[in-house]
Amino acid sequence: MITELTSAQVARMTEFRDRWTAIGLSTAPADRPTAEAAIRLAYHCAGLGPPHTIVWCGSPLSQAISRRLWRGSVRDSVGASVRGSVRDSVGASVRDSIRISVWDSIYGQHDASWLSLYDYFRVVCGLKAQTARLRGLTDLARSAGWALPHKDSCWVSERHNTLRLDDRGRLHCADGPAVTYPDGWSIYAVHGVRVSERIVMHPESFTSEELAKEPNSEVLRIIGERLGWSVFLDKIGAVVVDTYVDPDTKLVYELLDLAERKGPDQPRWLRMRSPKLLDGSEPTYVEKVHPDLTHAIAARNWQFRKPDGTWPSVKEANLSPALRFGCMGEMMKEMMKVYRHGDVQLDETELETIPDGFVIVPDGDRGVILAEGEATGHAHRLPAGSAELYRKPGVETALLRVLKPVNLQHEEHGPGPLRPMIYRVGTKRQYTESEHGCLL
Repeated sequence: MITELTSAQVARMTEFRDRWTAIGLSTAPADRPTAEAAIRLAYHCAGLGPPHTIVWCGSPLSQAISRRLWRGSVRDSVGASVRGSVRDSVGASVRDSIRISVWDSIYGQHDASWLSLYDYFRVVCGLKAQTARLRGLTDLARSAGWALPHKDSCWVSERHNTLRLDDRGRLHCADGPAVTYPDGWSIYAVHGVRVSERIVMHPESFTSEELAKEPNSEVLRIIGERLGWSVFLDKIGAVVVDTYVDPDTKLVYELLDLAERKGPDQPRWLRMRSPKLLDGSEPTYVEKVHPDLTHAIAARNWQFRKPDGTWPSVKEANLSPALRFGCMGEMMKEMMKVYRHGDVQLDETELETIPDGFVIVPDGDRGVILAEGEATGHAHRLPAGSAELYRKPGVETALLRVLKPVNLQHEEHGPGPLRPMIYRVGTKRQYTESEHGCLL
């Protein structure tokens, strides 16, 4: 049993980090002979006979489509068996996915993040027997993209042939796709936020009606940045109704309305600048709020729940004398018992036990996930084993039992310290013409 690494072993960690980072980011054509041998070895490690046919595809998308068109493909999938052999032998987890094609996949070069760990221990620490069943997946990661294993056939994808990143390693390209595959499938992204081709190539083509219907504040931010905020506000016909400057953070909040309203349900907008993020940036956001809010401070209050877990009414928000919430990425003083971490709100409770009807949410690959951005994939999260998240059907807010002092983490916001107790967890809301929703 290994209980401690030697200084020489520790010194080789950067070597494996760099090697496997290069594997995960590789845009070289697939090494098809090596990949096909790796697939047969992976089947063998799972206790299965080799596939009779290996079908090469130009991207994960065409791979999924061609598999879908093949009669009986879902019924004959053995992806779970191939992955299961890995999970049972070395404890590797499998990422959840809604789409069947992704669930059934082996991620090839994109499995580099966890295969690198076992490759390090195999090579540096001599754990060859313990990691032997991973050799097929390891060889596949070094030679190709995703694979969809089935009983008699296996689909395998080429690697991406273009990959563009920003200086933080996030998918990014301001004048074209950030990722392309040999068959033409492409992905557009701006600083890690996946967007449409139109946002990157033709942001000026959006109409005010389309912008008003966009629910995601990250996407609106990117359109605003690409157009320029003055052009964006002119396009939606916005005028400033009220301005509030937080005396502590000096952040500016502007309540905007449309110069020509199109009905009583037309939302107002709250424009705000984020406090400095971990990368040093201070992005601007615009978010929809209720049309009857009268002041910027009222709009900010309206976005978050009261300590009892209910939403403030428009009347309550308009009468509120002061902005109750602190800046994004920082925690409030303990005496206030209300904590902010980006768009997540945590309220201290006096609960000593979790009420009946609440069910624990299993930890994900990244630990305990409180909320996850739809466009970025960034998550407000806690390390596995430090807390337990509970949800109840029909109840919007969750309960979080923190088991020991821990920092709430996020890719962009600073750490938020939490003490052991039970918290109520929610996210801020935006206004829609049909209903009030809770949007991250």
